[in-house]
Amino acid sequence: MIIDAHAHVTPDHLAAASAKVFFERNKFAWIYDGTTGTLVRLMDESGVSKAVITNNVVNPDFNAKANDFTAAKVKERPDRLVGFIFIHPGYKDAPGEVERCAKMGFKAIKINGSLLRFFPEDERMMGVYKKAMDLGIPIMTHCGPNVENFAKDPKEITERQYAEPKGWIPVLKQFPKLKLSLAHFAGATHYYKDALEVMDQFPTVMTDTAMVMHKWSAEEAKNFVKRVGADRVIFGTDYPGEDLEKDIALVKAMGLTDAENQRIFSQNVIRFFNLS
Repeated sequence: MIIDAHAHVTPDHLAAASAKVFFERNKFAWIYDGTTGTLVRLMDESGVSKAVITNNVVNPDFNAKANDFTAAKVKERPDRLVGFIFIHPGYKDAPGEVERCAKMGFKAIKINGSLLRFFPEDERMMGVYKKAMDLGIPIMTHCGPNVENFAKDPKEITERQYAEPKGWIPVLKQFPKLKLSLAHFAGATHYYKDALEVMDQFPTVMTDTAMVMHKWSAEEAKNFVKRVGADRVIFGTDYPGEDLEKDIALVKAMGLTDAENQRIFSQNVIRFFNLS
């Protein structure tokens, strides 16, 4: 079984506008249109059984509406889709939105400091972290340089980025039981030592493969997975920005054991997100 644990979707009628906003903010173009229909088609073509989806918004007033859209899509295809709660730090009652969505069956929270321009320690997020910890709901967060800087050499990036791996240390110390996944190999493509430091210091923290498999050679990616442990790595693509079939092939190209591949492709996702 293969589960894509990192996908973004948008309403069909807003797909073009959403792609435009994303590009303007991040200088990074989508490969696909971002619709749920295209995602499910690609899942069928590439052998992906389930995908964990979220609808990101940049306007905090639309936060609840975005989550309702995700819930509706999951209801349409409960056999194929799982919902992420998207949280905007500017939403009027972010902890309450977490609780509301948890009652609807959402399995995790997705946040993106790069997209929304906030640091992990942002005071507006403290209630979200506490609510997530109290409810036992995991958080997946963008990690590494801002999306617009992903293609840059690390030496070109001089300012603090919104989701550097070490930026999460104060949060993890304050909320020691928080279930957290630092996406994109925990930012290791640009902050290798820092990523390993955080993963070593907090052994329950997970990471995922989204948007980074093509950044390294198969050997480099394998070395990172071996270093942190295959039981801490989750498969994700970052649809619509990445190709499902190609990312599956890149994970398989690492030459891990069948047992390790099973953990990355499905078992770790099921365990971390508490999927049935």
